[in-house]
Amino acid sequence: MATIAAGSSVSITVAAGDVLRVSGNAEITRIAGMTESLNGNGAYGPYEAAAPITIKAISAVTYSSETPAGDQAFFLDENGNLAGVRNTDATSVRLGGSGISKYYKFFIPGQQFIGSGDANDRSGNSANAARLASLTDAAAWANPGYLTTGAGANFGAAVPLAKVGFDLGSQSIIVSARIKKSAPVGNENILGCGDSASAQGFYISMRAASGSVSKVRPVINTSGGAVTGLADSTATFGEAAATDHVLTLAIDGISKNVYLYCDGSLSNTYTAAFTGGTTLTAAFGFGSQQGNAGAVSVSCQFSGMHLLVMDGPLPINHGLIAQRLAAQPHYYLTDFDFEF
Repeated sequence: MATIAAGSSVSITVAAGDVLRVSGNAEITRIAGMTESLNGNGAYGPYEAAAPITIKAISAVTYSSETPAGDQAFFLDENGNLAGVRNTDATSVRLGGSGISKYYKFFIPGQQFIGSGDANDRSGNSANAARLASLTDAAAWANPGYLTTGAGANFGAAVPLAKVGFDLGSQSIIVSARIKKSAPVGNENILGCGDSASAQGFYISMRAASGSVSKVRPVINTSGGAVTGLADSTATFGEAAATDHVLTLAIDGISKNVYLYCDGSLSNTYTAAFTGGTTLTAAFGFGSQQGNAGAVSVSCQFSGMHLLVMDGPLPINHGLIAQRLAAQPHYYLTDFDFEF
């Protein structure tokens, strides 16, 4: 056991599999910046990996890093959450798959019935996609398995601005949705939270049909200016007869690279596609490029709608995540699906 005088602090690393034991009045800050107060005796861990921890003594405290006794031990992740069980043969059993990822802003399956109201968010953030004024319940759920938007002002659905904030100056995003839409005669904007004028964010433009098929184009608007000249997708997202496609867009706020996936396959990589960051002013719209009141939408069907925001760069396995979203668009991702 070591002792820290009142008013002093010490930073230690607790080895993987060990626990931190503290006695006294102290504040303990874990790697993720989570601070806890302790007045008495407490044990923290075991940790799955080596965990840096800072101990601030309010009064004199003692502490030690110990290897727990017993055949099995629960272990925690880097955020201090219960993550699994470790056996004596050094194997671990994760609890992954049981909890929705902390990166979610919204997860909206969109497979509801007439009379069910707005499109319900299942992320725990209460980020429902509310029907705008002209979209009736009957019209929204007219096509089983989809949220359906209509053509005209206020015929879309929107997740409130307060629920979808992100800054592409320091954060990265993954947005995905299963869409069913016939190729448009002229360009039509189908989802997003920005425009090419003053509203920073991004949106997806489905381009006018060529040979009865349509491509899409991501449009990004940041403090560095609107980028409208990104190439149209290699993949087709709209055909003469509306067909299901899972559109997944991954935007890296650090490298400024943008990745567009169609049905889990990489369609386009846009390298260093933009500069600056984003201060959002618009709700996230379905059927339109943004979801503020008065937004003009188009006819489109949606389900399996995901928006995830993470500090720093995209996960290195975003291609595998796109495949997972295409294979199971109506099932949520867990933290264990991401590799950084």
